[in-house]
Amino acid sequence: MWNTVLVHEDDAAEEKENKAFNVIINSLDDYNIAYVCHLKLVSDVWTLLTERYESRAYADVSHLRSNNAVSLNLADNAQVKAKQSGEIKIPLEDGWLLLRPNVMFAPGFCKNLLALHVLLKEGYSVACWNAEKEILVNPTTDSQLYFGVRNGLFTLETSTLKPLPVEEANVIIARQPIPKLVQWHRRFAHLNFGALKQVIAIRVIIGRSLSDSDLKETFDCETCMLAKARRMSYRNTAPCRAKQPLEIVRMTRVSQFPRRRS
Repeated sequence: MWNTVLVHEDDAAEEKENKAFNVIINSLDDYNIAYVCHLKLVSDVWTLLTERYESRAYADVSHLRSNNAVSLNLADNAQVKAKQSGEIKIPLEDGWLLLRPNVMFAPGFCKNLLALHVLLKEGYSVACWNAEKEILVNPTTDSQLYFGVRNGLFTLETSTLKPLPVEEANVIIARQPIPKLVQWHRRFAHLNFGALKQVIAIRVIIGRSLSDSDLKETFDCETCMLAKARRMSYRNTAPCRAKQPLEIVRMTRVSQFPRRRS
């Protein structure tokens, strides 16, 4: 389930000409990407800007349809409600149009989210994914989406030769999905993966299901790796209070957390 949000502000008409606005495509799951476009009001029509010039993508605010209030859950645990929806077409660099038929309009909203798996379901596939770039291609429409890396985030480049500034380009913030086994690892207070698999084998875990492929893969927890790298030796630790993350945290599938004497 996902929603597309086209943002506008409820200001006076004479003040809207000098304001920029964003398109937000939102996902309600853990696979989040952010898609950002700039808009401005031209002859009572919201104009979508994907380059430094005005594109031909329009969304007429007079043709919005009313719907029940939709509550959008964002990655930062914030929420926003939208009561109107419409349609918008996003032009791609190769001339194709990306149609979003269910665009939710929310006043005064300036955040953004999009699910990567939505693009994959629409026919896009990952042609290249490394530390420097990501390329998605769609054989059906013969279109291509190119993402460069800026400040550790994947950014959709409208031009690979002359990248636009972040505030003027379409931006996609990609976060790879968290594997199910890692999610359970966190829920069990960073229990090591070997013990966690034993817990799963004896059916102690009740909740999110895990397939055989989930159990066969090998995962690393960045938090645990950082904590182990900073961990002090036992001789240098205080007997009554932990000084570093996960320093005296112990947990098995059958025992309780250790108690310390005051």
